Amino acid sequence: MARASRADEPDSGHAVPILVPDERGALVLDEAALRSVLLQDEVRHLPVVVVAIAGAFRRGKSFLLSLLLRFLEAGGAPGWLGADDRPLSGFAWRGGHQRHTVGIHMWSRPTCVSLPSGERVAVVLMDTQGAFDDRTEVSENAAVFALSALTSSLHIYNVSKTVGADDLQHLQLFAEYGRVACEAGGGPPFQRLLLLVRDWQAPSEAAYGQAGGQLVLCEALGEAPGAPDELRKMRCHVRRSFSDVDCFLMPYPGKLVATSPSFKGCPRDIDREFLSSVDELAGLILSPEKLVKKQSGGQVLTAADLVTHFQVLHEVFKSGRLPQPRSLIETMSEANHLAGVSRGTTLYAEEMRQLCPENSPPVEQADLDQYHRRTVEKVLACFYSQKKMLSTGAGAYKEKLMSGIDGWKKQFFQANKIKKELAEGPRRTVLQQCAG
Repeated sequence: MARASRADEPDSGHAVPILVPDERGALVLDEAALRSVLLQDEVRHLPVVVVAIAGAFRRGKSFLLSLLLRFLEAGGAPGWLGADDRPLSGFAWRGGHQRHTVGIHMWSRPTCVSLPSGERVAVVLMDTQGAFDDRTEVSENAAVFALSALTSSLHIYNVSKTVGADDLQHLQLFAEYGRVACEAGGGPPFQRLLLLVRDWQAPSEAAYGQAGGQLVLCEALGEAPGAPDELRKMRCHVRRSFSDVDCFLMPYPGKLVATSPSFKGCPRDIDREFLSSVDELAGLILSPEKLVKKQSGGQVLTAADLVTHFQVLHEVFKSGRLPQPRSLIETMSEANHLAGVSRGTTLYAEEMRQLCPENSPPVEQADLDQYHRRTVEKVLACFYSQKKMLSTGAGAYKEKLMSGIDGWKKQFFQANKIKKELAEGPRRTVLQQCAG
């Protein structure tokens, strides 16, 4: 795997808080921060891959995500960990029992990766606040958990020691959402779920890594004889809610990692078995052939599309309360339509710029009219070809699209008119002089 490129090289990057709870527990979206990450020139039009991690607080999520960031930035090359005495930078992490990350953070610099097909994608890493502490409302934690899952293409659910009934219970929202989505005729509403078991204590029964994880997964989500009907249904709906569910078992990282206040993340202070497990995990989820592009309603999203999805989803989650599954589906459908509107207006502007660049001579009015009509036909064809979760209300979004196109049309037509007047001015002066 060749070294991946960064959106810009000078800045090494930092974690950007994009969603933070206020003192009342309401979730506040920092749209400027979100745009600073996803609308960078090099990535805004690329398909986006979003890897998010969530789970209970003080379970090493940010620490692990920083290791995955190092793998990603090194392109997974041999020796990607670097020197044994190299401290670990990236997402803020620390030992102890207090929660560190609050809300949702994104790494400021998406990493551009070429897939085996040659297509380039933008990979974004996303960290979430530790859930289930004694200072945060359960509904707020659940809302952050759900929002990260809805906006990611790979959702890592970080659990400790085993996959217990309580861990599965936290997936109940996804089970309900998946049930309603499937009944509405759609496919799985969520993409890839990875149950990541930290500090796995029974390697003799199930080996560390993906192979052992499959054994644990079968036990956790399998059709257990004699299981209560409610639990059996919930397991079934969880499996149907995600396009892919996997499990990975990791060993204890070492005493220094867990207890030393002077630990800086240097590889020499981390157990070799744990580092080997991280290497296997990183290859499993971040190698080019393993990357999963973010989709919604069957439509691949660009980084710019993801901005729209965050804005729309924030409206239903900002109270810190969970919406009803049916309203959530309608919200996702709205986000898909609005992303299509944004994509269509951008396509119109780009096509029209090709005909009449800023410093080009004026275009004949008849040619401009004809090119405008053809471009509108192309944009509408793309808009209607995009998959959407619900088809209801499509007419209203077409009106939004046409309104956006009309705004651009006025700009291009007015600019062309001014060019023509400027070009005709000197000729008119010459004709007047000749006539005089």
